[in-house]
Amino acid sequence: ARSEDFKNDKVVQEQFGDVLLSMFTLFQIMTLDSWTAVARPIMRKQPGVAAFFVFFISVAVFVLMNLITAVIVENAFSISRDDEEEQARHKERQKEKEMNELTELFLDLDEDGSGELTKDEFDAATQHPKIRRKLQVLEFDLNELDELWNILDDGDGSLTVEEFAHGLRKMKGEAKSKDIMNCLKHMRMVDTHLTDLDSRVDTVEGQMSAMKDEVSGVHSDMGMLLRVCKRMQDTIQRAADAADKVKAQKKAAVQ
Repeated sequence: ARSEDFKNDKVVQEQFGDVLLSMFTLFQIMTLDSWTAVARPIMRKQPGVAAFFVFFISVAVFVLMNLITAVIVENAFSISRDDEEEQARHKERQKEKEMNELTELFLDLDEDGSGELTKDEFDAATQHPKIRRKLQVLEFDLNELDELWNILDDGDGSLTVEEFAHGLRKMKGEAKSKDIMNCLKHMRMVDTHLTDLDSRVDTVEGQMSAMKDEVSGVHSDMGMLLRVCKRMQDTIQRAADAADKVKAQKKAAVQ
């Protein structure tokens, strides 16, 4: 604005007449708001000013603004990571609290202190008002206690503290994708075993049918053998009777 070329230029004086006006104009250029309307009139009188505008825009817009954006994004990611870590720590504390509550419940149910919970101990303990209140606090339906035992029991008729606590904790939470996939995997395995069992049953049925045919053949052969033996017996009996008659006739002739 102090150059001889712009002393009488009202537009340039309005834009770069003093420090504050220059800062405001440069801020306008940095936002890319009609910056060519500012630069082109000046470039007509001093073309070399174009290098300044290109350099300023390159540094202020492409470098500085992207750097500020990167810093803001990095801070946002850092805050997000901190939140995730805090949530993970909170979930871990919640898990430990639930496990302690379930372990305490197990110890209350285990009357003999053996470290294993039997069906009789479970049935007896769940009738106690204190135990029933704890189960209600843990959001378990008191009308489904038999089903609860059947779900937790792996078939050996007793529960360890790990089986009891981990089983109840899984039942409290929502089903996760991992749990659903695991359930589907077991269902596919069961389906495979059932298919194999069906195939074996069909094989056994075929063998039983063949054995039945063989037994029928043996029965028929035994029947025929029995008839032959009967005929042989009858023939031998008739021969014996005939021999007795001949012998009697000879004896009578001698006398």
